[in-house]
Amino acid sequence: NELMEKRLAEIQRNAPALAQALRGYRTAVTRGETAVADALIAWLGAQPNVSAAAKRYAGIKGDVDHFGALSFLQGLLVMLRDSGHPGLLLVLDEVETIQRVRTDSRE
Repeated sequence: NELMEKRLAEIQRNAPALAQALRGYRTAVTRGETAVADALIAWLGAQPNVSAAAKRYAGIKGDVDHFGALSFLQGLLVMLRDSGHPGLLLVLDEVETIQRVRTDSRE
């Protein structure tokens, strides 16, 4: 627990919801509460319709929005760095769709 809290300290500063969800996930896994752990992983992946009970279990509220996703990415980069990985390669496919560019412009 001490090692986990040490590693989550920097993530807590930048992305507190990510840190809470990871703590909740670890607790659920160690207690054998697979459904809760799966729901928390779904929440981290910004899946819709995650049960309020699972969120309450981890002490998180709401859903992951675009602001939260950016802080989660920053938290992920901290985890990767602490794990000895030098970086992250991110490939975005169909970015023009994400940006909501008109169809004629995309073509």
